[in-house]
Amino acid sequence: MLAEIRTGNTQSTEGSVNPARAGRFGELTTGGAVGKYYELSKQGRIFTAAMQTVASLGTAFTATVASIWIWNPSGSNHNVSILAGGVTVVDAAGATVRGYFWVSTPDPAGVIPVTNTALTVRPALLGAGYTSVARAFTVSTLPSVPVCVRVFPLAYAQVVTTSTSAGPLAAVDYVDGAICLSPNTGVGLQAISGTNLTGLESITWAEIPI
Repeated sequence: MLAEIRTGNTQSTEGSVNPARAGRFGELTTGGAVGKYYELSKQGRIFTAAMQTVASLGTAFTATVASIWIWNPSGSNHNVSILAGGVTVVDAAGATVRGYFWVSTPDPAGVIPVTNTALTVRPALLGAGYTSVARAFTVSTLPSVPVCVRVFPLAYAQVVTTSTSAGPLAAVDYVDGAICLSPNTGVGLQAISGTNLTGLESITWAEIPI
């Protein structure tokens, strides 16, 4: 059977089989009916973790972190595809954000935090009973100082100069899988800044069977 593509509008009923649809210039026409990650969420493959308590976002890359850290355990049999990360600065009185970065430890075999406080990981389909293979931590001690793997869009911004001034205090990086964690690998968000930089972070990811 030859594949058919029909030009113009079409209507269909539940369960019917239809040809693909084209525009009048011969282009294939598609459209989104729901959010682009809905199918993965429905399948229980997307998860999110967020800090619930304001903490230091860092002044330099360090193995002693108070911010969020996502770890894909050894033997998970999944790759963890980072979809987005967000940060909001709560208090930056007198601080200058010189850079905000995605970071990972140099040695993939040693990224499990030595000491940590676990964060609750929730499925993107809130209320569903799906369980993540990846783990999320805060207040972690990493076995080595992490290195930058991607610049976060909040980088190189003057946040505030006094406790009453305003600035670009939040940002989201839609990574869309450009960072992916193999088993026994982790990633987090850290700042290079002056003093008094505190806030909250969140990271959303998809888990793909290997």
